[in-house]
Amino acid sequence: MAITTIEGHLAEFAGTGEVDIHQLISDEKIKIVAEYFKNNESTLLGPAKVALGDEISWGELRLVLNYLSSQKK
Repeated sequence: MAITTIEGHLAEFAGTGEVDIHQLISDEKIKIVAEYFKNNESTLLGPAKVALGDEISWGELRLVLNYLSSQKK
């Protein structure tokens, strides 16, 4: 499997609560990504990646976005 496939599955499980996001990504990165999405109306990953740069990976963006979506439910 490709890394992106594995990250996609982990992001899905983080969204359902089956995987604890805090075991996959640091609290600092969760905070950075969460603040970005809180302060921006869009949940599109492209603009988030541009704004956050190389500090945050695509997989980390997906993980946190799915986690945040699950918290709203």
